[in-house]
Amino acid sequence: MRWSVLLLLLLATIGQPADAATPALLEPSRVLPAVIDTVEVHGLWRTKRFVVERELPWKPGQTVDLTAWNLGLRHLWDMGLFSRVRGTLVRRGRHLVARLDLEERWTATPLIDFGVGGGVTWWEVGLDDRNTLGRFLDTGGYFQSFGDFDGGDLWFSDPRFLDSRQLFTVEGSRLERPRPQFALQRTGARVELDRDLNETFTLGADLDYEWDQFEKVPGSTEALPPTSQIGIVGGLVRFGRVDTVRLLETGQSLELRPSVGITSHPTDRVYGALALQALFFRPLGRRFNFASRLEAGAMTPLPVESEEYVGGLDLVRGLQDSAIQTRLYALANLELRFVAFDSMLLAFQPAAFVDGVVARLDNGGLTDAVSFGAGLRILVPRLPDAGLRVDLAEALGGPAHSHGPSLSVGTYEFF
Repeated sequence: MRWSVLLLLLLATIGQPADAATPALLEPSRVLPAVIDTVEVHGLWRTKRFVVERELPWKPGQTVDLTAWNLGLRHLWDMGLFSRVRGTLVRRGRHLVARLDLEERWTATPLIDFGVGGGVTWWEVGLDDRNTLGRFLDTGGYFQSFGDFDGGDLWFSDPRFLDSRQLFTVEGSRLERPRPQFALQRTGARVELDRDLNETFTLGADLDYEWDQFEKVPGSTEALPPTSQIGIVGGLVRFGRVDTVRLLETGQSLELRPSVGITSHPTDRVYGALALQALFFRPLGRRFNFASRLEAGAMTPLPVESEEYVGGLDLVRGLQDSAIQTRLYALANLELRFVAFDSMLLAFQPAAFVDGVVARLDNGGLTDAVSFGAGLRILVPRLPDAGLRVDLAEALGGPAHSHGPSLSVGTYEFF
């Protein structure tokens, strides 16, 4: 009797489906479309589970096709919280289970940013956490030293405001920036709300307040502009999307920012402005990445401190900082990046680039400049936006004082 019972138990075990004892991993491309019954999330230690599930464009119990599946994985990459995102499917009895294996980055990081370029040096020290309380909330602040001038910035941002794909930001700052004829001290406050209507279309609006004061800079003999206050109502229209998968970016976007400013300036009381930015990224194989930025702006007469100042610190490498003052301009940056070495803790990415600008000066004349060079990025994939870039550029054209090889050093990417 005892042996017959054991034999029956053995036969029952053998008769069970193999996937009940050892679940088999299934390739989504071979299974989908199909109904996914449940979701398993592995690898979380700080991020709340609902933060991950909220990014998926489908819910358990729904039929999911391969397009929706891949879109969910792209959403997880784009959050910037994970250094590894892997999705597989598992058959457990009659149920199809989505298994997400994630590797979290440490997102509560000190801000130690700096830049050298265009004849100026700046640095920032602060703290930023883009995953505050594990809820994908961004809070931070920093102290900034810009040459001989100091300032700071504080912000709070919710990229999934009201549990939807909309970005709500509140920011307050007091920053100083030297210009050729004066040093601008700006105290500002900003509120912005951007909403993704779908995967490739975003609308937004913002409200800014700026209080501008001025100080003398060495060598300038010009009279300082009057202290002014400015209220700005702006909008945002963005088409397209750019996705980041580890060290490579792909996609394109076009962003338009119209704005109307009301100022206390004695003559330029009301002004209008339009800014445009187009981005295009294309992976070339597994290691090369073509990256490009086109930026343009047009403004009606406005206070001098609110005009665009184009220089080598953040727009056109090889030029002096704030070298070109303009109300009408267009510039472009082209880069070819190469992943020479990639590990979980360190990556090296050489790059070659060409930058260019054409602008109309306030006296009606035109100026243009082009620069070319090469650089190196030293990145830390486990940390968001962590890395160092070094670029060497040679500028042709533009203001005479911008000529000659120029070294630009900073944290993370130029654009």
